[in-house]
Amino acid sequence: MPDCKKLGQYTAEAALEKGVCPSNSTTAWNSELAGAWEREKSNIVAVSGQMDAGGGVVLNRSMLPHLAVSNGESLVLTAAHLVDKKKTILVGTYDSDGEMGDMDQAKLVALDRRKDLALLRVSLSAKPLSAGMNYQDLAEAQSGRKALAVLTEDTTRSLGVFQVFTSSSYGAAGGAAIRKHYPTVTMADKTNIVVFTTPDAPGTSGSPVISEDGKILGLVSQRLPKIESNKVWLDQEHKPLWQQTAAVSSREIRSFLQDIDKRKAVKPFL
Repeated sequence: MPDCKKLGQYTAEAALEKGVCPSNSTTAWNSELAGAWEREKSNIVAVSGQMDAGGGVVLNRSMLPHLAVSNGESLVLTAAHLVDKKKTILVGTYDSDGEMGDMDQAKLVALDRRKDLALLRVSLSAKPLSAGMNYQDLAEAQSGRKALAVLTEDTTRSLGVFQVFTSSSYGAAGGAAIRKHYPTVTMADKTNIVVFTTPDAPGTSGSPVISEDGKILGLVSQRLPKIESNKVWLDQEHKPLWQQTAAVSSREIRSFLQDIDKRKAVKPFL
């Protein structure tokens, strides 16, 4: 039985919905989060870029009115690092019990490495259970509030409850030191991020972070190591001391999508 009192404890979606975790004030899981998940879960999909796996969120097509999309296609927002330079990109939907069905091949519409955001289009074999996220579903993060992150790397979704630490720029979170230690990281210092109080986010990249009132605060991007004196701190095994997780904020999501719509983009841009 999962320890539902702990922030950061990932629990299978079915276990939460069947009452394995009671919804009361003594647990991290509560009735507000349960309601928020019920409102947003049908928009969340799995995304796989060859060896990398994570999640994404289905968008309402009205968010991009100038983008040419066929009637049978869905638009999916995910993390750029999951799909960048990948020959094959797959998107999978979940049923009402949180079990994943078939995965369908997707096409990259646009990406921005500085924000770690990408837009896909895909003809899903399983019809989406909702019309998708819209702009009114986005909200700014508030420090100290609980939020949900979604683990989608397996065939069954799992949920973790976390606490919002702060909203800041990637540079303020140690972006220069991280890029020096990891040259493949391309996020820009000015990118606005939401920082969460958990170091462990395997398989959550690209998945939305959901507030207690059912709003999307951002998309999970990367773990953040301990930074001191502009250096990444390492343990005795010379591995980074992971402390927190960064999500690309709803503010950046809005800007990314509006930029695509203005450009009428049909190909990747940097």
